[in-house]
Amino acid sequence: MAGTALVDNGHSLPANTGVVEKRFWGPLEQQPISSLNETRLHRMLDNEEPLRKSLKEHLEPEAIDGLFARAKALLARGSYGNFTVDEINAHLRPDQQRSRPVTFDDISQ
Repeated sequence: MAGTALVDNGHSLPANTGVVEKRFWGPLEQQPISSLNETRLHRMLDNEEPLRKSLKEHLEPEAIDGLFARAKALLARGSYGNFTVDEINAHLRPDQQRSRPVTFDDISQ
């Protein structure tokens, strides 16, 4: 029987929907999103509800909210890089918003 398998170390899809401060810079930092990835992000957001239903048995609701907030923030910015609190909060309900960045240390405790 085939199924969905998700692997995450808690940094990619944290239950905490806040901003994760990176301790390193990736090779695409501040580079524009490719048209292919922009298309993929739009397709993901166009299918948000079915994807939420599919992911809910694997991830906490807060992790799913954070995933979609980061996708929306990435499209709004148009380039790769670490998000600010304001960029993420723009795509979260008021009761989910963060007032300060979350660090890797906060998540791993």
